[in-house]
Amino acid sequence: MENELLPEKAIDAALHEFDALRSLMAVRFQMLTGLLAGALTAVGIIAGLALGQHGNKHLLLLIPPVASSVAIIHTEQRRRINLQGRYIRDRLWPYVQERVNADLPSWENYCEEKAGLLLVVYGEGQSLGLLLLVSVVALAAGGKVGTNGDYELLFGMGVFLTVAATGFAVLSAVHRDSDTRAGRLIRHPIASLHPRYRARRK
Repeated sequence: MENELLPEKAIDAALHEFDALRSLMAVRFQMLTGLLAGALTAVGIIAGLALGQHGNKHLLLLIPPVASSVAIIHTEQRRRINLQGRYIRDRLWPYVQERVNADLPSWENYCEEKAGLLLVVYGEGQSLGLLLLVSVVALAAGGKVGTNGDYELLFGMGVFLTVAATGFAVLSAVHRDSDTRAGRLIRHPIASLHPRYRARRK
């Protein structure tokens, strides 16, 4: 009798893990939303102080370190969210389907099937792209004052962090263990854009 209950207990354990992972993903999304809102608010305040009637354009050099640092955190958190989604889609949900002997619907699989280039750019790139764009624009606007000897260090820090954030985002997308749809489009464009080739790769 005890052995007959084991499959049911295994399914319960898998569903508990599913709930825990989805909750953790929701927390990460909330954190990213708050972080992005805080960063854009800070950028707006700094830009207002720098470009006001009696503003100091040197303040623009504070924007790249702020925006790029948030971009790096954003990239890492999105990577973890995507890895959790990959585990649910490729390991956990197939395990549940096998145990209940039914082809259950999956939101993760649905998103994977409907993924396209426009969805990737809008869904995964908009926040990160906005942060990096803000950083580049601030560097360009503050370039003249940034070459002044008193502010060269701050300008150089902004350039370094912007380049580092961009490189980290690209590496995170194209890494072989990455599950971002952007990464799959870069690594396997035909397999990602055409379901026929994607199914052939499975």
